[in-house]
Amino acid sequence: MALVMPQPVSRSAIPEETLVSRANALIDQGYALQDMQSLQDLEVWDEAVNELLEVINDQVLNDGMAVTRLKYRIECLLGLYGGVLASISQLQQGQKDRTGDLVRQRQSITG
Repeated sequence: MALVMPQPVSRSAIPEETLVSRANALIDQGYALQDMQSLQDLEVWDEAVNELLEVINDQVLNDGMAVTRLKYRIECLLGLYGGVLASISQLQQGQKDRTGDLVRQRQSITG
């Protein structure tokens, strides 16, 4: 699966259609990532969502963009975002647990 990479935040207005397209791609990726165990992919997705929401927020506040077409997508992204944050936390804890197990095993072997 090709991840939508974070985009540099542009201070010029981005067409709503482009934002809708990016949001749709991130939603599709978010659903696919729920079943994956790749911390790196989750973190890349997390960063891309943050940057898209920053652009949308900036355009709503500064350019007066209406978000009617984006509203549902934003809600989906925020719901997925919470799930991905939980997954990242679980993966990080799992890595810490495995590292601790390996350290204990090494200590028991080396005495």
